[in-house]
Amino acid sequence: MATLAWVVFKHHKKTDGTYNPKIKVYHNGTTVYLPTQIYTSLVRFKKGESMGAITDGNIVDALNSRVKEIRNILNTHDDVIDNCDDAKAVADFIDKKMNTDKNLNFIEFARLYVGGLKDNGSKSITNCMINNLCSFLGADYLPVRKITSAFLLRFEGWMKSERVVKIGDKEYKRKPMANSSVQTYMEKLKSVYGRMLLQYNNYEIGDIVIPGDPFKVYKTKQDVSFKQKATDVDIIRKISEYVPNQKRHFSRAIAKDIFMLSFCLAGINLIDLFTCESFNAGRIEYFRTKTKGKKKDKAFISVPISPEIRDTFERYRDTTGRRVFNLYTLFTDICSFRQIVASGMKSLCKDLKIEPITFYAARHSFATIARNDCNVSMEDIALCLTHASGFRMTDTYVKPDFSRVDKVIRKVLDYVFH
Repeated sequence: MATLAWVVFKHHKKTDGTYNPKIKVYHNGTTVYLPTQIYTSLVRFKKGESMGAITDGNIVDALNSRVKEIRNILNTHDDVIDNCDDAKAVADFIDKKMNTDKNLNFIEFARLYVGGLKDNGSKSITNCMINNLCSFLGADYLPVRKITSAFLLRFEGWMKSERVVKIGDKEYKRKPMANSSVQTYMEKLKSVYGRMLLQYNNYEIGDIVIPGDPFKVYKTKQDVSFKQKATDVDIIRKISEYVPNQKRHFSRAIAKDIFMLSFCLAGINLIDLFTCESFNAGRIEYFRTKTKGKKKDKAFISVPISPEIRDTFERYRDTTGRRVFNLYTLFTDICSFRQIVASGMKSLCKDLKIEPITFYAARHSFATIARNDCNVSMEDIALCLTHASGFRMTDTYVKPDFSRVDKVIRKVLDYVFH
């Protein structure tokens, strides 16, 4: 078992004449000294000795109290201490229990965690979740122990209501978030919380810094209205022919345009529409954000601007050349863009009196129509979607031919619109 005692060393004398008492931790033949917040000149050393005695009774009481506090920690977690190899491991455990147990900031951990993620769609969504959580709190500080099932329900309710979101120094009014978006954000919050538990809790030796798990009680509500991601050809045609008022119904207009762009560009994702930068010889070229870190070709794809979306493409084209689309000038960030599109899709479906579908239905519908109605091979569909073809070794030998993508798009658009 580790032993403790406070000590004062003569060679630790500061330039101002004071000494900093240390807490000596001894375990398995090794020693570590923990600093204290006390500095005093009231120390007496006997001749020839390197360790001294403090002459102030109040300081002695404070040091004894500190040693007692640490000893209580060791006694309470004797099973953990028995598994520590040396004094440094004991000291690290003491530091964690005394300094982080009560002050772990979930927001700080979440930002550090998301900073280490690869730059993909999951990272973007997690960042959006953190920003919304900070707006809900009105601060960048959230003690992890305050995350309870009741807290999660309040956060969920806030996202489903009209609210104000702060981005930088500016505040923006937001409409109620779509159920599917709320569900996605809560799943990301659960994922980050789980990572925090794994980092701070050592379940093998029983060192539990963060007790409990609110997600054992709170359950994200499944959005049953969006189970079917692909939609029928007739619905695609209705959306294509839908003409909302551009000024009065901006979210409907943007949702319709972005949905059709995605469908006609082989199911391009929102994040890629927002960030893609290369437009060359009538083609959009980009690395798919979601999977570029998982594929050797970085999920590169080249798709043509078909006549069916030429007008829409020109309407949103970035004349500065910085990106392909000017969406980054219309929205503060990908989060607000995603929310407006989700809200617009919801209103659009009500106007057309169709079953609710999300923006992502464009990607699923393109693939489904290509396969079931146009008899396109699964390999060619995988190429269009930047998925693995099932021939991973062969793919490393064969140079991609994106004219196959053009042919698939042409087949699908001819079937739907002509």
